[in-house]
Amino acid sequence: METNLSVSGLAVRLSGKTIVSDVTFAARPGKVCTIVGPNGSGKSTLLKAITGETGHDGEVHLNARPLERYAPQELAEVRAVLPQHTQLSFPLTVKEVVRLGLQTAPLQVFQAQERIAAALERVDMSGFEGRAYQSLSGGEQQRVQLARVLCQVWQPKVGDQPRWLILDEPISSLDIRHQVLIMDVARDFADRGGGVLCVLHDLNLTAMYSDQVLVMKNGRLLADGKVAEVYQDELISEAFDFPLRIGALPGGAMPFLLPQAGRD
Repeated sequence: METNLSVSGLAVRLSGKTIVSDVTFAARPGKVCTIVGPNGSGKSTLLKAITGETGHDGEVHLNARPLERYAPQELAEVRAVLPQHTQLSFPLTVKEVVRLGLQTAPLQVFQAQERIAAALERVDMSGFEGRAYQSLSGGEQQRVQLARVLCQVWQPKVGDQPRWLILDEPISSLDIRHQVLIMDVARDFADRGGGVLCVLHDLNLTAMYSDQVLVMKNGRLLADGKVAEVYQDELISEAFDFPLRIGALPGGAMPFLLPQAGRD
């Protein structure tokens, strides 16, 4: 049985305007699949459609099962979603925010305490348990929210069924050390059998961590493939409407991109 996250003919129209048009792809467990593209290309809208937050045409299957056939509790047990922005209206502590991720898997008190502590340690937020969430910086809040979704799908696989992390710009507010740390967390989740689908803007970190790259432009899927297949001067320049050149270190397989390389 296929255990992919598959999308077929997905389209989204909002206020009479087509935001995403005819997108088809399959993300696989054990892999990091990254969506890139310029602002306004439909990346976040695509994720919202995949997670059921936005109405859409086309089909979304999660582990060979149509998304609409999952009950809310079942869906929460198989995938966790980190949105681009999370606003809280209540004065919660860091520990209370992370505990929200445990609602789908009730634990004994000591087990919950251990999992919360472990999740905060993974995102370099140990010692912040009692801090007011609203008092944190944007980057710290982002890492707390990631700890919450990690608690929700703590084990990347349950039996032969993979779980999924769906992350919308999870490193947008982070310094370089924490960007790498968070992408290491995503990579580890995939390496242990889970699936990761994320939106990133940093093309170099995308190259470092991704097994599959989807390139979006104007609501359409411009390319879908491995990093080496997608990171081509002409394709990336077309996607971003900017002259870009892909580089590579001697003897190295990983491509990189420097903005000034596109300037004459």
